[in-house]
Amino acid sequence: MKTKTGMVNNKMMAWHYTRGHGYREIIKSGFLKCADAGITKNEKPVLWFSINQLWEPTVNGAELVDGGKTIKFLTMFETWESQGCFRFGIPSNHLIPWIELKKIANIPSKIKQGLEISALEIGSNPYQWYGCMQPMDITGMVIEVMKDFGKWQSTGDLGQQAYSESLLFDEAHYADQGAQTAYFECV
Repeated sequence: MKTKTGMVNNKMMAWHYTRGHGYREIIKSGFLKCADAGITKNEKPVLWFSINQLWEPTVNGAELVDGGKTIKFLTMFETWESQGCFRFGIPSNHLIPWIELKKIANIPSKIKQGLEISALEIGSNPYQWYGCMQPMDITGMVIEVMKDFGKWQSTGDLGQQAYSESLLFDEAHYADQGAQTAYFECV
């Protein structure tokens, strides 16, 4: 049973956070997939998770402003309001922590440094990042939707309603920048 501390059976939960479009794709496929956009030739794709129990700021959407000259990153509230917030959870002991993951995934030093600096600038903590290098079946995962801002609710409690409501977000309102998708037993 999950508690407000993010623990299940004394194990810290790690969450794969996503927005409306990503959620629908994951539900359709039944899998979380590794993110492979923009990786270098020798780098391994990663399926990303976070032990942040509220939200992972790196998942926030973005929009072009100033006539397309500037990228504005959305806040958690703006992301929730325009695209919806969803998460898929497993105990973190099934995953690899960032400190090891960045080496195993062969992420180049400059990219590691850039990811960490950018993350800190938007309020993320890289030491809360976990992941693996293979897709995961979502069967058996804890799946939640942020029904009211800041409050997570199991989709099991909502049934098909969570999926149906995710369809209500106007996809034309935002350009989904390749929402991350992800898998399960990694180690």
